[in-house]
Amino acid sequence: MTTSLHSSAGFALIATLLVSMSACGGGGSASTAAPTPTPTQSSVIPYSAAIKVAFVGASITLGATGTNPVWSAQTVGWLKQQYNSVEVQDFSLSYTTSQFAAYRMEEDLRGFVPDLVFVEYAVNDLLLDENGRTRYTDALFYKLRRANPKVVIVYVATANALEAAS
Repeated sequence: MTTSLHSSAGFALIATLLVSMSACGGGGSASTAAPTPTPTQSSVIPYSAAIKVAFVGASITLGATGTNPVWSAQTVGWLKQQYNSVEVQDFSLSYTTSQFAAYRMEEDLRGFVPDLVFVEYAVNDLLLDENGRTRYTDALFYKLRRANPKVVIVYVATANALEAAS
């Protein structure tokens, strides 16, 4: 039996994960905007549930099921510390955009119904105009939600140190 992530504890887990991921890769000066919230110990609770996780993206995301120290593999490692069972599918493919992902998503899923999906096309989608980025990302999300209406989708946007500082 798979526990849904739509409980307050599930969202606390995702919030903790996002805060952890936001700390990766920066190096610029601190922003004058509101500080990033720090998760409390109570929000980092080991869960006993099983979870199905999908990674959808291009080369930056590729490698979730491997041993390379890419962000997706590190995220899988962290999730395995939180859950008794983590089933991972990596649907990432180098040199692709959300347009290609939206086209192929239903075929790629082939019965795999994820509880949590990480999507990263922030770099390659720069090849598309803004309308295309929005339209294809929405189509991708629609197909993921058609597979599981309660799926938690995390859109990962990359930034360099200068962008992060501003």
